[in-house]
Amino acid sequence: MKKIVCVLLTLLLLICTTACADNKISNTGKTEYKIAVITKPLSEDRETFENAQQLQKKHGESIVSLTFPHNYATHPEQIVSTMTALADDPDVRVIIIPDVVDGTTVGIQKLRETRNDILIISGMNTENAAEIAPFSDLCLIEDKTATGTTIIEQAVAMKAKTFVYITCQSDLTNSAISAHEELLKEASSSAGISFVEAIAPDSLGAENIRDTQSWINENVPLYVDECGKNTAFYATNEAMSIPLIRQVAACGAILPQLCNPSPYHGYPEAFDIDLAGHEADTSYLLHQIKSVIASYNNEGRMAAWSVSQNAIVLNAGVDYSLQWCNGTVKKRCHRSTMAKSIRSVADNETTVEYYTDEKLGKISHSFAIQDAYYIF
Repeated sequence: MKKIVCVLLTLLLLICTTACADNKISNTGKTEYKIAVITKPLSEDRETFENAQQLQKKHGESIVSLTFPHNYATHPEQIVSTMTALADDPDVRVIIIPDVVDGTTVGIQKLRETRNDILIISGMNTENAAEIAPFSDLCLIEDKTATGTTIIEQAVAMKAKTFVYITCQSDLTNSAISAHEELLKEASSSAGISFVEAIAPDSLGAENIRDTQSWINENVPLYVDECGKNTAFYATNEAMSIPLIRQVAACGAILPQLCNPSPYHGYPEAFDIDLAGHEADTSYLLHQIKSVIASYNNEGRMAAWSVSQNAIVLNAGVDYSLQWCNGTVKKRCHRSTMAKSIRSVADNETTVEYYTDEKLGKISHSFAIQDAYYIF
């Protein structure tokens, strides 16, 4: 009788142990996992790097933070090496790339040869969307179609009467940028404000960047003198952002959004804001920008997104990945869950739509994001 009881107790213990183990198993049967985050080098993108470090501290060993090598632009094979090294670790379940760089697609293709199970979440732009989207499970991008309208709406809300669109010859040949300009023209016409196209020198190369920035410094004040302070500006090239921010603030003009809507883009450099100890503290940065703009008496006339796209991709990606690894999310691309993760990081007013590429059409696993504006 005692033997029977012992056998029954042993069987009961095994059943309970198995049941408990089943509760811990994720959607591939693994009980341990790693979410790898690959950012640009610290010298190129401190905000995203520091953000990744914070996530690593919060979630411990489940987050692996890496950077692309400093020479990734000239040695794309280094990107492939970074990706394939992750494939060698069987615990890596997800790779998040907040800001895709040239060569990433080749790296993902190489990784897929041995690890097709890894979930890939990418932050892309209109220039590389067609290249990276087919090899990612989820891809996030700024909604340029939406900003073709919202930028003008924001400018009008700031009392703009004229919209000056600053571009350069190389950007005029870019189909995505040209399509965005047409949207801005149509929205300006509908809003009843004047649309002015201004051609600045190209910014390709260090010498040309100086020429481009000099053009901004010289010509923005002239446009304000001619059109008045209720003139809104937009520039297609990131090299124009720092002098544009300075001139708009000094002239009392309007800046509804930069081509890169992140508050980390251009503003810290333009206003000499020291972010030491606050590298990924967006609230601190927004407050500092607001204070500087107030010193110019230009409050309410400059704006940015409340959070950067990279921060959205990174933080929403980790939130989604944790649910994927824990088995809460069963499908590789679950739209409503990712949309919820995005809004939890950005703002409840953030719009999330499908992205439509001119080559690929509507991308079913894409998330085109338009964050709410933070008005300084």
